[in-house]
Amino acid sequence: MISVGRTALTLGGRVDDNSQFGSHITYRTGLVYRVATDTRLRASMGTGFKEPTFFENFARGFVLGNPDLHPERSRSWEVGVERGGLAVTYFNQRFRDLIEYNPAPPPGAPNYFNVAGAIADGVEASLDQRLTARVLFSAKYTYLHTRVQQSGSPGDPDGLFVPGKPLIRRPAHTLVSQLAASLGTRARVTVGARWVGKRDDLDFSRPAGQRRVTMRPYPRLNAAAEYGRGRLLLTGRVENLVDDRAEQIPGFRDRGRTVLLGVRIAVD
Repeated sequence: MISVGRTALTLGGRVDDNSQFGSHITYRTGLVYRVATDTRLRASMGTGFKEPTFFENFARGFVLGNPDLHPERSRSWEVGVERGGLAVTYFNQRFRDLIEYNPAPPPGAPNYFNVAGAIADGVEASLDQRLTARVLFSAKYTYLHTRVQQSGSPGDPDGLFVPGKPLIRRPAHTLVSQLAASLGTRARVTVGARWVGKRDDLDFSRPAGQRRVTMRPYPRLNAAAEYGRGRLLLTGRVENLVDDRAEQIPGFRDRGRTVLLGVRIAVD
């Protein structure tokens, strides 16, 4: 990291050398400028890649892998502003050589192949606010807009990547909030809520050509508490407090209310 006056610059890079996919260079750079004591402007840019899995390359049997697959690649950038406990960021990501699965390829053809890519951009806003000396409130909202630019199977309405359609399982709206309170010096209680908006998915229980569906929004409410005394820490957590059973993935019923209890003992 390089810091000069009100400006801080971060540079990073990585070189991966793989016998199957060759050498790949990725980088990450970030810039922060302090406008005032509690106000900062920031920007960053980076690249990434993800190699195909062994199964995607070399599967045999009911599914045929493709040894000629290229790694998935991405390029992203973001700009944002922070003031006090409030932060707002715009982000943009571009993906290429995404790996698509074809359940019914021509005889002898592989099930996996690369497609042109997709774009994802949006805005994220977060707030961290101390309400009292013992109570902290935090919230984060994300608006995400995704769209497929080009697919290897443009005529398939059941494909993972349909031109002009959003990427599956990427909700356009997500809201997360949390309230944490310290009770004396030994106990702490946290209540968190999460709301996930509509998103596209594939329902394989439906007839071919009608499998792309829009999943309805769902909420989740969780609570946790901990109590410490000396070397002993007692913890408890309730997930899905209201026992909402809305499906997050088609065909898979979500886990209902779950209670977890734990004990931690510190040993020197």
